[in-house]
Amino acid sequence: FEQVCINFANERLQGQFTSFVLKMQQEEYMREGIEWKYVPFTDNDDCVSLIQGSGGGGFVSANFEKGGLLGLLDEECKVPGGSDESLALKIRNQSHSH
Repeated sequence: FEQVCINFANERLQGQFTSFVLKMQQEEYMREGIEWKYVPFTDNDDCVSLIQGSGGGGFVSANFEKGGLLGLLDEECKVPGGSDESLALKIRNQSHSH
């Protein structure tokens, strides 16, 4: 669980960096008419939404988004007799689009 939280924090930080440095700066250059070479990049929104849930922005509180890996893990921990197999099945069912 600790590693999942570390990975999630890293993905959020990377998303902030990408948004600020790449997206916003390039948009500002366009607005100001500054000549530059476009830097292609991919964001990590899909990864964040997979971990956090469909809610997207904002940090996760004790009430995890339904459908995110953290929410599914939280739910499985509360179910009497929850198991790794049950969690894996829920993850497969919820994340098939990722």
